[in-house]
Amino acid sequence: MTLSYENPDMRARADHGRHDWWRYLVTLVWSFFIQIVLAVVVFIAVILGGVPAATLIAASRSPAQPLWFFTIVGVSFAGWLIGVWSGAWIFNRKPARDFLAGWRWPLFFTGLLIWVAVTLGDAGLDYALKPSGFILKASLTPAVVLSIAVQTFTEEFVFRGYATQGLLHLVKRPVPAAILSGLLFGLCHIPNGWMQAVNAAVLGVALALIAIKTGSLAFGYGLHLVNNLFGALIVVSADDVFKGAPGLFVQSTPSLDLLDLAVSVIALAILTVVFGRSNMRRDA
Repeated sequence: MTLSYENPDMRARADHGRHDWWRYLVTLVWSFFIQIVLAVVVFIAVILGGVPAATLIAASRSPAQPLWFFTIVGVSFAGWLIGVWSGAWIFNRKPARDFLAGWRWPLFFTGLLIWVAVTLGDAGLDYALKPSGFILKASLTPAVVLSIAVQTFTEEFVFRGYATQGLLHLVKRPVPAAILSGLLFGLCHIPNGWMQAVNAAVLGVALALIAIKTGSLAFGYGLHLVNNLFGALIVVSADDVFKGAPGLFVQSTPSLDLLDLAVSVIALAILTVVFGRSNMRRDA
């Protein structure tokens, strides 16, 4: 029995629905509206439950209060996911199956395990080069897992699903569509610093190409989930967006940032080539 990891229906699904430019704009506005409404409802409910508003406001600015910070992150991204999901159905006439029909758990676990190896290898290399930059904290917050799971799935659904399919319908070619999708993803990460913006852009291009090739968000979600969980829970960088969050280790090695970026770019380039040149068939 042969199990194919390639799904040639991705382009067909990209053409589903209605693609007038204003529909994407309305969906974007609608998604932000839903995101704000959900955040306000949860904010009021938590305050009525006895949590001071000042605590929530302070927590929203720093991962140093991980429970509330990551809860806020999870709620915010959940609202955005609901907004884009419902907006795509209402305004673009694109049902959820257009984005999730190609979901396959083997792809998810493949992406997850590959990136576990990459992140552990990168952290090991950093430690070998500068062990003094690592401090053992052994402080874990389980709430981080659920929050990051929601955040990364939302980003995959929005950027590798909704945006990439829309761009693929527009330009008709996978590579330009993936590049535009990746650049859009990178632009959204500029507030996190240029290094993260570049890394996000490369990640976005690679995962968009793989999503088009496999017809699935599963591989990218597994990879993205590990990437963010590792940075928020296992080795927390002092220069990262999650700086200040409790983790297993805290890493302060700014001199190795370019090396880390290079490792990520090379690993993603290899994955892109592998998916681009192979039909990813295996014997089950």
